[in-house]
Amino acid sequence: MITRNYEQLDRSLGPHLVPPTNTSCRRSAVLDEVAATANYAISGTLLEKFGPLTLAVSREEPDFSYFGQIKSKPLSAFGDCEFRFDIPAGDSEAYGTHPLVEALLTELGAFHRARPAVRKRAAAARKLAEKLLSRASNGRSDIRLLAIGLKTVGDDDFSIIADVRTLGYDLQLGVDRIRSRNLADFETDLAAMVDVHLLREREFASAEAAGVSYWIDEAALLILDASGFSRAEVFAEMRDRRVMEFYFGGDAGWDLSAALYWENGTLVGDVENRRDGWRLEADVFTLKGACFPETVISTLIGRRMRDVIDFPFVPREAIITDLPDWSEGWLYLKLANGKRGVNVDGDVQEPS
Repeated sequence: MITRNYEQLDRSLGPHLVPPTNTSCRRSAVLDEVAATANYAISGTLLEKFGPLTLAVSREEPDFSYFGQIKSKPLSAFGDCEFRFDIPAGDSEAYGTHPLVEALLTELGAFHRARPAVRKRAAAARKLAEKLLSRASNGRSDIRLLAIGLKTVGDDDFSIIADVRTLGYDLQLGVDRIRSRNLADFETDLAAMVDVHLLREREFASAEAAGVSYWIDEAALLILDASGFSRAEVFAEMRDRRVMEFYFGGDAGWDLSAALYWENGTLVGDVENRRDGWRLEADVFTLKGACFPETVISTLIGRRMRDVIDFPFVPREAIITDLPDWSEGWLYLKLANGKRGVNVDGDVQEPS
């Protein structure tokens, strides 16, 4: 058996949270400032036609680093399409408000001049969306098209935006956004969204049948309990985040680091030790420099990790189900990792 014991895993040294580079409040403030300045700069006729410009709300992406959007109202003269403008919210302060507003006004002018093309593309996108979303229209969790928007690309082209009410990574209903370069990509992207929604409906039904709200895998639970935060604190924080990252010691704290993230209704754990060369990513364990003889390798499938490897955050009861790759000096193990239900009050089910 290979073992690792890390003295730096002392809960008294916590909390070990890696702060996010941005927050939803900070991003909303940047977006609101740009929208307010743009509304002030737009002439009376354009403001009456398009405005007021507002924040286009959607579900948060990891670390709040994706492009936020500002939108117009639905425009009947443009086929009920919305004008959309991207703002790289994580870096907006480096750009400055006025350069962003100038870019917004340029794109708004191009959008306004291209009304026939906008109407045509928006109508095609809406028709395609209604067809694709109908595959999931009879489920318990209603999937629904909320808006079609176009974003100016150059002087005479537009990317397609769709805001869709769907089940999110945490099995809660919310707004997810598709951004596609053209109609062919839009069809592919939206079909994939419908597939994920149907998968999450099955996960939602499974959780409901078990009397829980969502799941947490055993690796994530080990990470959480070493983080220096209470379970209740982490569960509450993860309702507004996709990812939480932690560090547990070594050079600048990164020799041993870990993360919790959502994956279709389950809080999953990911842990890496850069110094010792191993990683657990969801259900795949990787170890550099492993020196098992072939006779041992051939017997690994079906064994529990406690009989082979004993590392922090690697669930001891996980079962090895496959060896997806094996090369000299590297060991790859596919694991069946247990998970537990978490109820509406944040209580974790005890293992049966």
